[in-house]
Amino acid sequence: MATLLTLPYSPWSERARFTLSHHGIVHDTVIHEPVVGELAWRWRTGAWARRATVPVFLDGKTKLFDSLDIAKYADRVGTGTKLFPPKHADAIDRWNAASERALASGRRRSLVRILGDEGALEDNLASLAPQSMRRSLLPIARIGVVFMQSKYDADRISDDTIVEELEGLRRALESRAHLLGELTYADIAMASVLQMVEPVSNTYVPIKNSVRRTFRDAELAERFLDLVQWRDALYARYGKAR
Repeated sequence: MATLLTLPYSPWSERARFTLSHHGIVHDTVIHEPVVGELAWRWRTGAWARRATVPVFLDGKTKLFDSLDIAKYADRVGTGTKLFPPKHADAIDRWNAASERALASGRRRSLVRILGDEGALEDNLASLAPQSMRRSLLPIARIGVVFMQSKYDADRISDDTIVEELEGLRRALESRAHLLGELTYADIAMASVLQMVEPVSNTYVPIKNSVRRTFRDAELAERFLDLVQWRDALYARYGKAR
């Protein structure tokens, strides 16, 4: 059976999960543990030289290391309505690029919030130590977050990029339900950006309170409430409860 390596709370992983579900592709799910799980990731994927990221989709000899590639593969082999209509190919690629820029910016902001949230840092140690030991290990948790900042070159990314891309999304939607007149991967890619503003209901993406707290950007959640509501409507119509 096919396998999806994932971080359940990750917007990138959620895009892959959403499209695989949309296309009815049955698969096992393996939860990846950042930092401590990198060796297991390399053993499972056989990718010893590349950066360990998720999602990864493994299906026989097929190995896909990017949510866009996973979505296109699902579109080819799965059932359900197509999310990559040929007439929208170029537009979908542009919106995917916009979502990547916005998510990188959102991740930078979120990592900063994690460093200032001891509860979130303790939760990051859940797989390593019992509750009674986690406070004493906070320096290790901080090192892990700093590692993630370095891994994704967070210092080179602007905090403002997510704002610019969401403003572009607002202009493009103009109260419409879909960016391109029908449900496409463009909608899914840009909806995932809102996870770094106001995480979607646990009905669709179950996450710990500490993750929700550090993903939520109160200022942007208020500024882009209309886009949060657009994302919520998209999930209400097309999402599948977990």
